[in-house]
Amino acid sequence: MRESIWGVLTLVAVVGLALPASGQIARNRTTIVEEKRDFTPRLPSTATFKITRVRRLADGTTITQESTEVLAWDSQKRQMTSTTTIPQTDDQTPATHFVVLDRVARTISRWSVPGQRATVSNLPVTGSGISPCATSLTLAEPDEVSSTARSPRTKFVSRPVTQNLGVEIIQDVEARGTRTTTTIPAGAIGNSEPLVRTSEFWRATQPGLDLAVRTITDDPQTGKMTKELENLDLNEPNPSLFQPPADYEVVQKDAPACPSASAVNVEQPSSPPVPASDPEQ
Repeated sequence: MRESIWGVLTLVAVVGLALPASGQIARNRTTIVEEKRDFTPRLPSTATFKITRVRRLADGTTITQESTEVLAWDSQKRQMTSTTTIPQTDDQTPATHFVVLDRVARTISRWSVPGQRATVSNLPVTGSGISPCATSLTLAEPDEVSSTARSPRTKFVSRPVTQNLGVEIIQDVEARGTRTTTTIPAGAIGNSEPLVRTSEFWRATQPGLDLAVRTITDDPQTGKMTKELENLDLNEPNPSLFQPPADYEVVQKDAPACPSASAVNVEQPSSPPVPASDPEQ
């Protein structure tokens, strides 16, 4: 009898968390998901990616930009992202930008090489977990956030169509893929032809890896971006990856501000959602 009562109380508590109070914005439900993921053991690893962006100009010429990205996770729940842009000419000096998220210390650190200074900010928190707003502000690459989701064309986009691509081996990693397609009909924003945007997303199936091993976004307005795994090391990363160079000046900064509920744009509540380019950032 006692076990039955506890079972009912547990079910009520779970339902209470899943259903937000009246007027509460949907972002709070994301907070619950984010906090649950914090308790999922993640394998220590270091993944290296090659990123290629191709943009076609109005005169028909194309501009290609290549970069490399390294993602590292350690057993102390620290995450490091470094991005290096490959110079297009020999007289340019490559620069590498580092971002380290420490979920235990609740800080985010940034620095560049070459450089002289590193900044460290405390992350705002929601309840017992890191605010997803803070995580998105600090980790997401601005050019990987869908421009469609930020522009007035959102209301013209068709409902996304998702296709299951099955399983594929990418650099010895088994991954499951999906392709999402959205369309802006001809004439919706002055376009003579339909604008079709596709996004492929391949995620590793190995438990604890939680890694997007291939992402392909093809948009007639912004160009094509391909990000693919080149190497994966499942050993504990070198601790030096999570620290700025010893001779750098360390500057403390205030936590990034998160928008309030009143700042959320809800002008088009009936518009279908537009998927982001890459859920991993």
